[in-house]
Amino acid sequence: MITHQSLVSYVLAAACVYGISDSDRRIQFGWMGSDFFVAEVFNHLCAGATLVFCLDRQGNSVTEFLQLLDQQRITITGMPSSWWHQWVALFSQTGFTRPHSLRAVITGMEQVNPAALQTWKREVGTSIRWFNAYGPTETTCTSTIYEAGSSEWEGEQFVPIGRPVASTRTYVLDRERNPVPVGIPGELYIGGVGVARGYLNSPELTAQRFLRDPFSADPESRLYRTGDQVFYLPDGNLVFLGRLDRQVKIRGFRVELDEIEAVLARHPSVRECAVIVQGQESQQRLIAYLSARGEADPGQLRRHVSAHLPSYMLPAAFVILASMPHTSGGKIDRQSLPAFEPELLGPDQQFQVPATATEKQLAALWQQALGVPVTDTTANFFELGGDSLRAAQLIVLIQEQFGRELAFRTLLRAPTVARIAAILDGGENTADETFSEWDAVLPLQPEGWLTPLFCISPIVQGPYSFRPLAKHLGADRPFFVVRVLPKEGQRTPTVEELASRAAQAIRATRPQGPYMLGGYCFGGTVAFEAACQLRSMGEEVQMIALFDTPAPGYPKLLRGHTRNWRRLREVFVGDGARKIISHLDMTGRLIKRKVVGQTERRLARFELTHPIPEAGDFASWQERSTRMYVPRPIDVPITQFIAQDEAISTRILEDPRLAWRELCTGEFHVRRVSGSHGTLLEEPRAVDLARILSGLLRQANPEKASAARR
Repeated sequence: MITHQSLVSYVLAAACVYGISDSDRRIQFGWMGSDFFVAEVFNHLCAGATLVFCLDRQGNSVTEFLQLLDQQRITITGMPSSWWHQWVALFSQTGFTRPHSLRAVITGMEQVNPAALQTWKREVGTSIRWFNAYGPTETTCTSTIYEAGSSEWEGEQFVPIGRPVASTRTYVLDRERNPVPVGIPGELYIGGVGVARGYLNSPELTAQRFLRDPFSADPESRLYRTGDQVFYLPDGNLVFLGRLDRQVKIRGFRVELDEIEAVLARHPSVRECAVIVQGQESQQRLIAYLSARGEADPGQLRRHVSAHLPSYMLPAAFVILASMPHTSGGKIDRQSLPAFEPELLGPDQQFQVPATATEKQLAALWQQALGVPVTDTTANFFELGGDSLRAAQLIVLIQEQFGRELAFRTLLRAPTVARIAAILDGGENTADETFSEWDAVLPLQPEGWLTPLFCISPIVQGPYSFRPLAKHLGADRPFFVVRVLPKEGQRTPTVEELASRAAQAIRATRPQGPYMLGGYCFGGTVAFEAACQLRSMGEEVQMIALFDTPAPGYPKLLRGHTRNWRRLREVFVGDGARKIISHLDMTGRLIKRKVVGQTERRLARFELTHPIPEAGDFASWQERSTRMYVPRPIDVPITQFIAQDEAISTRILEDPRLAWRELCTGEFHVRRVSGSHGTLLEEPRAVDLARILSGLLRQANPEKASAARR
């Protein structure tokens, strides 16, 4: 419900900004009943300008529209950004001339491609004024206006939507509705004369979107909550980032579809684009649709997006259409985009059905990972909708089926059923199948809404030893295994170095916390240090789960003198010489270990440590790495899972698995589970371990668990 006062205020302000006079002629573009139509009609008629009604929006192409501008001597025109983008694309055609009478162009309704504006300025210069208008219907047509070249911050990354027009106030607020600093994204709230009374016969929706203005002394003043995410530039101009209601969750990550579209639109070959989510639950994936300027290479588009966004925001497929569907108002009609089918991805290729037993098995595994039938052995995995996580799922399935693990780079090099089958059958060279950083994180359970658990891989047993535990934790708990195995022939790595690699891999998979970490045996020590490093980066670590992991350098000699003296006295009074000799022997070995550790730390500074031994002999270098490690206390809850079949020492120098409590300034728990050190992760003992661990994980993040149940 818009008042006459609101419309009069806007008409006067817009006429001033655009410089509308009685000598102007404007072609009428908007559909009757839209706020675009209202803006066109009253802005110009109230200034004595001429409106020209001759446009067939469905029948006229952009070329014909431009011809109409010339024929009708139009001086100022508005158009949706999508039409303007098509206009800019025509600049590359030889013989194209712009309308001679035109002095101003107003775009709006959708985001502007920064590259298109740079092309416009290069081809047109300042001979035609160019405006970017923004405004919800609820705030009377237009709330902010930006003129090209008016901000020094305008560039290749974004095009501002400008400053508020007269009698309009804008606020960028956080979730608690407090103003945010310059450059920080927040939700846009609009106040002033242009704010509508509300929605007709819809008091509940009105109450949700129209709020009392806390920044005004007038008790009747209200703000409209736009649902748009923006931020302020230092010069006061606003930059539009996208709709908050277009935020979706994919594999537990929050994804801004508008952010992906903005990055994709910056590629020079993209004319228009839209990113949508297709599929149900675990089969959900991002699909990018676009129309191109000339030829567009999906591989280049994928590399362009991956260079600016994390992997979980990378579209699974890039579908190139001859033209994007549009609504009657000129916006991209996302509802009319075709459902994703492999046939949309490119020209027909030679069709080869799976023939060998290996190809048939692989085709079934591909269908399981992709969720679509795979009947062509030459079809590209990534062009069929595969992404990094689905690729990791496929690698897990191949390992289970064939007993052989392929590196991620192998799938990148050979992304077809036929070529992978050749590798598995020994027909292709696999010399490059060493693991790279792409392979550092293996998603045993990539789906789910709960906070993921990242576990450091056991060195000897390998990452798949966590498979039973991941399965019994349930489908709601994402479970990732981080591998930090050093290369043969290199110097012995320190725990800090391995943990740094683990922390980087974890943040590459999940850029923001909170984090939950775990590790088995030596992997638990690496997980502890990785948690310390993540905390030093300002990230939240909610829990560390240690699976039968001895504490490094324990016990700490010369600590707890009173306690040790009391127990030593009990030894003399009690069992006598046998216990004395036993404890003196252990003390001597610990002193030797401490001296050796200090020496090896000094050698490590000059990279003089021993090289990694040949495959299979891991104990020696892990022991050296542990000796060199000097842990720091951490204020994070720690749970040590101890195998019941392993005895716990009652001697004066306690069981080293219990010594983590000296390094934990938060809560420290000990849980005894069935099995031995080598079997507690295996079936059926993993059931008991998963049951206890699941309860502790829920306690560490009860709000997340509650939200997932809802």
